[in-house]
Amino acid sequence: MNKICIVGSGAVGSTIALSAFFGGCSVKPFARKEDIRELIKPFPLRFKAFEIGSPVDECDYVIISVKSYDTESIASLINNGLLNGSVFIVAQNGIGGLETIKDVVKKRGIVAAAVINFGAVRRGPLVDLRGEGPVYIGCEGIDCSWALEPLARCLRLGGLKVILVDDITLIRRMKVAVNAIVNSLTTILNVKNGYLLADKDLEELVKVLAYEASRVLNLNIDDVLNNVKYILNSTSDNLSSMLQDLRSCRPLELSSILGPLAKTSPTYFVLYKLLRALRRRVCYSF
Repeated sequence: MNKICIVGSGAVGSTIALSAFFGGCSVKPFARKEDIRELIKPFPLRFKAFEIGSPVDECDYVIISVKSYDTESIASLINNGLLNGSVFIVAQNGIGGLETIKDVVKKRGIVAAAVINFGAVRRGPLVDLRGEGPVYIGCEGIDCSWALEPLARCLRLGGLKVILVDDITLIRRMKVAVNAIVNSLTTILNVKNGYLLADKDLEELVKVLAYEASRVLNLNIDDVLNNVKYILNSTSDNLSSMLQDLRSCRPLELSSILGPLAKTSPTYFVLYKLLRALRRRVCYSF
């Protein structure tokens, strides 16, 4: 039986953990907080607390689902030999996390990415799954599906729609484009995802942002627009992850989601700075 270690107890990590558990795999989930309890009853799945400097486990698969700004701490565990696995899968928003993990793993194992298209909200010990889109898993530039098939089989048995791909590069870029548009606008406006389709002015703004994203990331603009509309329709009643983070005054994943675009696009540079200023006003003003 494959041992799957899942690092991160948010909505994505919890959903993957439960799917692997129900799919019949041996699941070892880890989180940083001591107060993480079982996710469900009567089938408890407990998150074991971990700290930098203590060994986590030896795993067949390590799924990294922490926020992008916490990737360096996980890379430190790997680099110091405290978190070991044959295959590492980075399940995060944006660009940067996969590259960081690949740099520390090097030739010690396979590093793949998971692009998540389902919507999930964690409410205490429960996970509410919304917008059940597919999960794409694959490596960049090479076909490593042979190494991912046992994991995919387990997650499929647990209820997730998993699609293995030969090369995940373009899918990752597309996800960055969609997140940059949806997360930015919903967070600034403080609205649910579906609101972006209910206002003609916002629809025009989505088109402008899609054009900029497609230009910077070398994507087809029609494909970007179609993917944005699909996500907005399938998760219309959801709050974007960035808006949830803002409401809780957690750090925003700006560098990984908007950073790649803000480097060369003045439009996304403005959004990046605006969101930084918005978080300061919301979380630090009295």
